[in-house]
Amino acid sequence: MENKKTIVISLALFITTLVVVIFCIILFQPKVNFVNIENINENLNIAKTPSEESNNNNNTAYGSGKKYKISYKIQPKVSFGDNNSEIISFDTFVDARSVISYGTTPNYGLVQDNPEYKTHHEIVLKNLDPNTLYYYSVNIYSDNGGFNEEYSSRFITKSSIRYKYNFGVMGDNRPVAGFVMPKEFHELVQLMAREKVSFGVIVGDMVQLSDIETITDNDAQTAWKNFTDAILPISASMPVYLAVGNHDEPANPVALSAYREVWTFPRNGGGKPGWYDETTYWFDYSHSLFIVLNSEEPGYAGGMSPEQFSWLKKILSLGDYEHKFIFTHRPITGSKRGVNDKSSELHKLFLSSGVSAVFTGHDHLYCKYQKDGLYYVITGGGGSPLYKDACLGKEISQYHFLNVEIEGDTITISAVNNQNATIDSFSFTDKKI
Repeated sequence: MENKKTIVISLALFITTLVVVIFCIILFQPKVNFVNIENINENLNIAKTPSEESNNNNNTAYGSGKKYKISYKIQPKVSFGDNNSEIISFDTFVDARSVISYGTTPNYGLVQDNPEYKTHHEIVLKNLDPNTLYYYSVNIYSDNGGFNEEYSSRFITKSSIRYKYNFGVMGDNRPVAGFVMPKEFHELVQLMAREKVSFGVIVGDMVQLSDIETITDNDAQTAWKNFTDAILPISASMPVYLAVGNHDEPANPVALSAYREVWTFPRNGGGKPGWYDETTYWFDYSHSLFIVLNSEEPGYAGGMSPEQFSWLKKILSLGDYEHKFIFTHRPITGSKRGVNDKSSELHKLFLSSGVSAVFTGHDHLYCKYQKDGLYYVITGGGGSPLYKDACLGKEISQYHFLNVEIEGDTITISAVNNQNATIDSFSFTDKKI
């Protein structure tokens, strides 16, 4: 009997010990989580290949179930090519190919597939009709399944109509420091876009790089990205031309390289050899001539090299243009703060060449000055802190842009402030004999 009791107790102890051991094993065993591999891929931005995406959805080349989105470094903007072409340019952070749809209706109808994978894109749309509204969309794809939603806008090709058109001008929108564009600049951009100008010209100091001791590529790229983002309401649908200013630091190789990478301008300029490309240039529109000068050449800041002056004389003699317009950053004349070193020579050249009007910046205000019948307009109220008492003519210290309207022989220049009020307007006849 005693033996039986001992066996029962021993068995009970064994069972108890076994239960405790099993419990401890369960308690201290490392946990195993069962997860959805698709969720991991989503969280890590691991994408399927284009072919895999295509199998998921056959409606488009890459499908709609993409795993990650690639971004624009510089968003699409348009510029004139020749009379029958338009250039769409943009930059991406990663190598990408683009597919551009375009046409004279929102349904497009024409497609240009650009299969090369790259980060800088300049696509020329050819055989376009002049003076015609076109709609366009841009889709970009990386080689491993990245994509971007359709980017769409519109543009009007170069005009073949001589009688009537308008363009916008402003200058000096750079921030006091840093890269964030002033709110007044955003306001003026929106207002200029509503005017439906044919194109815009900014006469310098678009960004602030002069307060940086050592400009890095990242500094320059960030500055220009902020500017291009701000100017997008205009540049997405009409060309924007720039004249470099002192705060843009065009004499700095890093800053100049970034400027040339971001912008697409005619390569027909002249100036200091090996340096002037895309900082001086000319273009025509509706039988008018437009010349962009550079007041910031290395060794000639505030003036002009002999090479640029010779080039200017040559371009002013081209063709039988009805109107001729000059754009540069530092004032040629009319400013109390200082004028171009070649002011007298330039003024004589402008008079003898039939220049219609000269637009400059540098002074942060509106200044209308007339000399020997030629109007010099300083339009430096694009967003930088305003100046006062810097003009020899009519001065208005307000943020503004210019709407320049051409109707036959009549040119009307109106200064519009950031509250959409016209602060000055004048007209003159520009009839070439």
